[in-house]
Amino acid sequence: MNSWPEAESACYRASSQKELDALPDTITSLYLMRWSDEARVVQLDRFKQLDRLVYWGGVSGTDDKPWFRAPSSVKDFRIEGGDESFAILLASLRPASKLTELHVNCSVLFVDADCDLAQLSELSKLSISAFRVAREGTTVADYSPADEAKVAGDWVRRLASLPAAECLWLDIPASPDVAAEAISGMPKLTSFGGTSIGNEYLAALAKKHSPIEELNLAGNTRVTDQGLKSLASLPGLKVLNLTGCSRIGDYAIPYIAAIPNLESLNISAATGEYDKSLPRPMRMVEYPGAKDDKDGFKRVFRLQDPELLKRLGEAKTLRTLIIRCVTTITTSTIAAIVSKLENLETLDLSSCVPKEGDPVVNGSKSGILSDTSSLSFLADHKKLKAVIMNGYASNHETRPSPATDAALKALAQSKTITHISLDNAELISLAAIRSLSNMEQLTSLSMYSVSVEGNLSDTLTAFANLVSLSIDARAGRNDVDVGALYRMPKLKRLQIEVLSYSILANESIGQSGLTELDVTCYPGDGWSEVTELARKLSKLRSLRLYPLPESEKGATEENNFRSEIEKVRKTLELRLVRR
Repeated sequence: MNSWPEAESACYRASSQKELDALPDTITSLYLMRWSDEARVVQLDRFKQLDRLVYWGGVSGTDDKPWFRAPSSVKDFRIEGGDESFAILLASLRPASKLTELHVNCSVLFVDADCDLAQLSELSKLSISAFRVAREGTTVADYSPADEAKVAGDWVRRLASLPAAECLWLDIPASPDVAAEAISGMPKLTSFGGTSIGNEYLAALAKKHSPIEELNLAGNTRVTDQGLKSLASLPGLKVLNLTGCSRIGDYAIPYIAAIPNLESLNISAATGEYDKSLPRPMRMVEYPGAKDDKDGFKRVFRLQDPELLKRLGEAKTLRTLIIRCVTTITTSTIAAIVSKLENLETLDLSSCVPKEGDPVVNGSKSGILSDTSSLSFLADHKKLKAVIMNGYASNHETRPSPATDAALKALAQSKTITHISLDNAELISLAAIRSLSNMEQLTSLSMYSVSVEGNLSDTLTAFANLVSLSIDARAGRNDVDVGALYRMPKLKRLQIEVLSYSILANESIGQSGLTELDVTCYPGDGWSEVTELARKLSKLRSLRLYPLPESEKGATEENNFRSEIEKVRKTLELRLVRR
């Protein structure tokens, strides 16, 4: 529910009073980054249209004299870093009487159970992430885990009284189970989650017949298989995220399948959770017979029993199923699940392939997902619209994509699939990509960081109805004529990797009908190239650039660019992402 980089990328920014003074009065978003003038009060009153305020660093001052005050127009405030006092934060936000979103991400959060929350009567979204929680006027060293749990519990019970709160995220170390009943009674709460809430919260939500529609337990370390049993009593629950939940595994599947109106389920593993390089067992959970189950294979992963996993097919209302990085799942298991999910529209199998040399520990000697020649059952599904088979790549880790030539040729037979995503796939050829062009209904194709031999742009122009495309156009990776992409008659959204922004200012740019452009440029040009690009694409409504050109002027150069573009393109949503 909270995207810090996305929020920052849409903001003007300032790290000193000098930079702040240079900004126009009419800005709507502001990011105070590593503010260097904390000794003086930051004057923000002149920004009468400021809607979003983001701050990196700690809030200094006192309850009576905070070092800044948010303008009355601010509706969305986010603060990250440092040790925060919630009381001083409230004092800083007191003028913002229409605040609807508050996101706090800090090291230590100092709270007071008796704080007056009346000024937050309009707040609908609240997320709190902190490594430690302590009472105002004390130090963290004063607290044992039991003390910290009590302080956090008293404070969270106060937060539960917010009258307009619809979305609540709690990522605090001492999970305050004593606050479970208060949270479950929030009358408008539709989205809830946290990394350290326990089974007590889920039981309380069910007991109070909470109106909750979305439950996000991504990274949760406390909820267990048995805890999910309560969810069957929540008829409004539609979205459940269990990504990387270390104590939720196979034995929770029947409870998940019993949720009456569940539409979206994410049971992905944490990135790297199933890697051979990690010690075994990864995170042993409390399974009956965990050491040696009925099929005779040692249970070392949370999700590995084919018979239990197949019971996901009993969740008849599912429209979206996400199973990333679960390398123990087999093609036959996926087929058994999907064949029963008649309403399924989106299936994500990204990185569900073991790395080379990794063991397959799933009770099956054959049929691992890397044998994608048997994925034809996806093409036969009557309602499936999106298939996602991405790989994962970062500076520290890579995970394979399950996409192969055989998989693409099978998918090409589908009459319903409109979106295919193959980001970071390494085992596909130009011929297999070309086979997808026969899918008249295909409108979206994502191949970010995919490299193939041959003229890729010639192949892509055969996709007559493509509206959205993600592609790697870096020299040495693919042979791509950007002008040919601009001339594609229905293309509206383009995500592209290039080595120079100037490459995109092609002579065919005037023919482009693009409304959304997302550019990753290595190593990046100057601001003049970026300005030319933004001006020439006259139909653009959204532009995202990463990374920004290096400049000694830093924020000043970036802010000048924003102002210049806004003068000629007032409706353009501009997002500038820094390294």
